[in-house]
Amino acid sequence: MTGITKADNKVTPDKDPEKNGMPPPYDASVAMPPTILGPRSIVDSSEVPRDYLGFSLFTALFCFWPVGLFGVIKSRDVHRNVWRGNMPEARKSSRWAFRLSVITLVLGLICWGLLIACKLSFMWRGDDDDDRDHHRGDHHDGHHGDHH
Repeated sequence: MTGITKADNKVTPDKDPEKNGMPPPYDASVAMPPTILGPRSIVDSSEVPRDYLGFSLFTALFCFWPVGLFGVIKSRDVHRNVWRGNMPEARKSSRWAFRLSVITLVLGLICWGLLIACKLSFMWRGDDDDDRDHHRGDHHDGHHGDHH
């Protein structure tokens, strides 16, 4: 034999495992133990706190990014703490992510409101300047001030 035989459509190694100095090929029929990705423990999904990542990203991008950035960081801390199996810290990070996102939203609404108010104020003040010029008799078109 050449190192591999076929039986029932499965690839199995030959009887001689070290033929030609090569280890036997991978046997797909052997059950592998589950892979452990980290030190986390198995946690019931109802225990995992919300991360508020979407809310944090939205408020950081559209409201007030200096505070919103910390909300995004706390949102990511939720996942890191769950992965480590530290549920009390995950819950704490979740609460902070929500609080920081709400603060960011409020600050963003205040900033947007002030920006719109200033813009409208400058627009109205600009119109008032033209009206005052009209009432004083200072006209820019040159026709009303000429006495021919």
